[in-house]
Amino acid sequence: MANTALFSLSSVVEFKPDVSGNIQCAVHCSGAHACYAYQYNTASRLCSLGGDVLPTGAALDASTRLFVRGFDELLLCSSKSFGLVECAPSSPAVTVTLSQQISGSPCTLGTSFGLTASGAVWVDRGCRGQFAVRF
Repeated sequence: MANTALFSLSSVVEFKPDVSGNIQCAVHCSGAHACYAYQYNTASRLCSLGGDVLPTGAALDASTRLFVRGFDELLLCSSKSFGLVECAPSSPAVTVTLSQQISGSPCTLGTSFGLTASGAVWVDRGCRGQFAVRF
């Protein structure tokens, strides 16, 4: 599943903008449940359940999905002895760009750096830099 990050209780967080591009949080439950509103806290970068959203005593199960807009994280990653190295961000990334090159060797997307299928940054051929990853 693209744009996902695994969290406790078998929940999966997906990052999506709303129509206006603002951050939006919602929970999608399986079965008869629909999407319910969550509130986004910019300081903590977390979604919290709004008042009277779920029926009293309702529990979120393993199929729960939380939706928020993607975030960028800066990640330092360095090829060792011109070899391949993988660096894992805090959550699986969906895009990577070179923010600042540190090495004298070139850092070229797809040749000396990129993303693995699992969302980690890979560097090779002496590339060393600070990378912006988007969740």
